[in-house]
Amino acid sequence: MSEFEFFTVAISMILALGIGRLLDGVAPAISRERRYWVHVGWIFQKLLNHAMWWWGLWAGRAYEWNLAWFMWSLIGPAVLYLQAAALVTTAPSLVTSWRDRFFEIRPWFFAGNLAICVNLLVVQTRTPDSFVAPVPVGIALLAALAVVGMATKNPRAHAVIVVLALTIQGLGLGAAMFRAGTF
Repeated sequence: MSEFEFFTVAISMILALGIGRLLDGVAPAISRERRYWVHVGWIFQKLLNHAMWWWGLWAGRAYEWNLAWFMWSLIGPAVLYLQAAALVTTAPSLVTSWRDRFFEIRPWFFAGNLAICVNLLVVQTRTPDSFVAPVPVGIALLAALAVVGMATKNPRAHAVIVVLALTIQGLGLGAAMFRAGTF
């Protein structure tokens, strides 16, 4: 087993836990009487984040791993897991309003988005030909949305933020799909 395989097992396990948590919370989050579409949008955006992060690990096969880089590489998946746990909770059936829940976790949820953006930009310096390389502007835009999301409690603003985040993420995925050698 190579260092790459060894280290990515741990990262993949954290990502899998986050995906499991999000998938476990989809049914309660979309239940008619409690649904808040902005919250549901973030659940799907975080599922996409997890999948793209896992796919992006492949770029790490080309460089030498060490403990410091491994610890840095755990930050993004750990934050994604914490966001997943906050979005759907360990007992989603006890949540009476996903809208209230979203606004309760909003400040640190968006702080997590900002941390992920910073982490991605640093990772990108190590893996310049990774799948995110064509879209550093997208990462900067997501960081700006995170700052706005932390600062505002306006529901309409949050509706715009989630739509823009999903659009930027989708464009990034599209850019990766059509980049030679990526898929």
